[in-house]
Amino acid sequence: MNRIILSVDMDMFFAAVEIRDNPELKGKPLIIGALPHERGVVSTCSYEARKYGVRSAMSIKEAYRLCPQGIYMHPNMKKYKEASDAVHGIWAAYTDLIEYVSLDEGFMDITGSAHLFGAGSSGGGAEKIANEIKKRTKSETGLTCSVGIGYSIMSAKLASEELKPDGLFSIPNPESLISLIIRFRKFVLQNIVFFDIIYLNLRSRPLRIYHLVSSSFGSTFGSKHDFGSNEKLKTQQPHGFSAMKC
Repeated sequence: MNRIILSVDMDMFFAAVEIRDNPELKGKPLIIGALPHERGVVSTCSYEARKYGVRSAMSIKEAYRLCPQGIYMHPNMKKYKEASDAVHGIWAAYTDLIEYVSLDEGFMDITGSAHLFGAGSSGGGAEKIANEIKKRTKSETGLTCSVGIGYSIMSAKLASEELKPDGLFSIPNPESLISLIIRFRKFVLQNIVFFDIIYLNLRSRPLRIYHLVSSSFGSTFGSKHDFGSNEKLKTQQPHGFSAMKC
């Protein structure tokens, strides 16, 4: 039986919790980490802030240089932990084989439970679980997540990044992954002149180039935000999950 792995990644988790609790922050460049005059790094930020080039793990000084109009806040870890516990509780309803990567991200092995939710291995059952997780996350916590379905940890993670935010994508077998890589390779070759221009101009005009790439290609292969979050949580690894490899 092929393994069925879900990668669940909350969207801009810390920032999303703050926006949920204070709707006036919606649509504004929100940076969680430290205040502009303090030393520190960006824990996470809203997608509006990312349009200016702000990224997780960036120094607050650099973030402020790129986005002086942003709203800067200290993280509220107690509140984020409560939201994380609620999300983890939803995941646990579908399998007990869960590897928590951080407060807002984890991998679920649903190989043994997918058939309970529909016919097919990587098809109906897995997609139904993924959709239920997304729906319950939104209704029970007011937050969104991106879910990837894969045959391994690596393929599931790549799938969860493909249509972020609030996306659902499946890479059910190695052939699907190879097809995705080939499509991307053809895309790069067809636009090699464009990428040469980006390379030549990146150092002198990074912000303009960033906007150009985001607006032109962001929806083609999914918005490539942070591969993982830098919020840290001691990894919980239930018995039996250690055999799951990339």
